[in-house]
Amino acid sequence: MTNIPVASLPLRSLGRYGLLRATIRGLRLHAPTAVPVIVRSGNNLPPNTDAYCIRRQNRFVIMLGQHLGPRSAVEACIHEWAHARAWNHLHDRACANLAAGVISEHDFEELVHDGTWGVAFADCWRVFTGIVLPGYDPAGA
Repeated sequence: MTNIPVASLPLRSLGRYGLLRATIRGLRLHAPTAVPVIVRSGNNLPPNTDAYCIRRQNRFVIMLGQHLGPRSAVEACIHEWAHARAWNHLHDRACANLAAGVISEHDFEELVHDGTWGVAFADCWRVFTGIVLPGYDPAGA
């Protein structure tokens, strides 16, 4: 297993994001992806976007908006992690078609939130509710 930092999150106060760090560790261990996932935060997200997942050549990058509170950041991370798990050639094509203006934002959202993503999301949610939350100790985070 590659030694990747849990997260490089300059969110407002990392002390409040212990559950997010535990969630990332749990997902890495119990819901692995084909290539490593890096989780970051930033201010320069597209309009009306809280988070997104992009595929690079040798990794996925999940970008979380710095405006997200601890609970929203966890929920967004789980949602985007499901994209990394479900990513396939259809997702690549949808991204290319959106960038080229061939499909609308609405159609893109429909394509990338298909049944494959739904199953991946259920797996990630099960890791969070069945493994991460029961084992989470805020004092030890």
